[in-house]
Parts: sequence; structure tokens; C-alpha cells
Amino acid sequence: MPRTLVIVIWLVLVVPAVARAQGSWLQKGVSGVSAEVTVSHDAGSSTLGLTGGYSHQGFLDVGVTLAWIDANIPNIPDLSAYSLGAELVYHPLKQTKTIPLSVEVETSYTQDFFSSDTLSANGASVSQWGTTLGAGAYRFFPLSERIGVSPLIEFAWRHQSATLTLVDGSQTTTDDAFVIGLSAALAYLDSAGHIWGVAPAVAFGPGDTPTGVGITVIFIGTLSGAR
Repeated sequence: MPRTLVIVIWLVLVVPAVARAQGSWLQKGVSGVSAEVTVSHDAGSSTLGLTGGYSHQGFLDVGVTLAWIDANIPNIPDLSAYSLGAELVYHPLKQTKTIPLSVEVETSYTQDFFSSDTLSANGASVSQWGTTLGAGAYRFFPLSERIGVSPLIEFAWRHQSATLTLVDGSQTTTDDAFVIGLSAALAYLDSAGHIWGVAPAVAFGPGDTPTGVGITVIFIGTLSGAR
């Protein structure tokens, strides 16, 4: 089992998703609970993620994500990868009649889990975790009485650590990536005050950072007020 395996796995899982914080869909003072489904893809992997979240008054969000990752590793055709993550997002500035933009800052942590008969047969195992710090700006544009779109740009720093453990020792690889994310969140407000939305996104960066594309479908049940 080559020791460079851990580096290959890191590369296909490195691209963080563009922030999908539910607070970016809500006006200031409006709380809500959300359910999201995200599909994303880069050159080496595809991801399906399920997220549940809560936004307090539209300015403080918490979310938990469970993701299944299909990683194309030639040496490990039976590799299964899962990710569990948590994020915290703060919106210090929200758009009003006098403030043209909303601003958000975020931090997240992910822990990845791997399963493979090929790894087990070679007495090997892989563990991986990552953390992200980011900030972004977005603006809501009404298209009609109940439909609007919010373009978002985000800049994020991603730190990742992966460890390949073998019978004779272990190897840990760490790396950092700077990522730029762009998305456009299209939202529909129904008569009950619920928000239904879809957000295509792209994330890219300098150097060897792979470019990733994705799309998120979201439902938000508002708890007070309506956007």
C-alpha cells in the first residue's frame, strides 16, 4: 500500500462547499429551521450531502451535515467515504433600505470516515479532518412579489489533515487551500411563509486546488415573520 495514498484522498475531498447558511435566505429578525440536499462534483469526487439547520433571528446559524462521498481512487476501488460536519455562521451585517449588502463570517469542522476491504487487507486505515474559516457578502434582489435571487461571493481558508496508518507506522499529510466561492440563491416564498430555494454554486482556487460545482435545494420553515 503506497504511502502517497493519503495525499490522493486529500486532493479529491479538498473543495469546501460554498456557504449555504440558512440565515442568508432570511431577513433580520426572522428565525427558521431548514432542510437541505446538496450535490457537488469536482475532478476526483462526487458528494451527496444532507443538512439540517437552525437560524436565530436571521443572524446566527448552526447546521449539521452528513455527506456520502464517491471518491475515484484507482488503487482502492471499494473505498467508501462519509463525512460528518458542523458549521456556525454569523451575519454581522444584514441588508436594509440603507445598507446595500449583507455580510457573513463562518467556521466549520468536518470529520471524514473511510471503509475499504482493500485497506483492511493491507493492514491500513485512513482518518481525515478539516476546518474552514470564511467570509462572504450577498445581496437580495426581488424579482417579483414572492420570488427573489441572492448572489453571494465568499472567500475561505481550508485546513485539512489526513493520516494513513500502516502496520509499520503512520504518515500524516496536512495542507491549506484558499478557495473562492460564487453562488446564486433563487428563493420562492409561499403563502404559508415557507421558503423554497435552489442555489447553484462554483468553488475554485489557486494552485492545485480543484474546481468544484454543485447545487443545493433547500426548504426553510420560518418561525417568525417572512422574507
